[in-house]
Amino acid sequence: MSWHKFAELVLTACRNVPHSIEAITSEQWPTPARRPKYSALASERLDRHLVPEMPDTHVALRDFCMRLG
Repeated sequence: MSWHKFAELVLTACRNVPHSIEAITSEQWPTPARRPKYSALASERLDRHLVPEMPDTHVALRDFCMRLG
C-alpha cells in the first residue's frame, strides 16, 4: 500500500469527510535520505515468535479511530 493510499484510508476512517490528496512520486518529494523503490512490511518473523496475527488495515484503522472518539 502506498503512503497516498494509507493517508486516504486514515482520512476516511477517522474523519469520514471528503478529501483530496494528490499522489506524488518519491522524486517529487525532496528529501536528503535515499529511499528504496519498494519496501513492504514482512510479518513472517512475527509468526515464528508467536506474535498474534496483524489485523487487516481497514479494521485496525476503524478500531483506532473509534477509540479516539
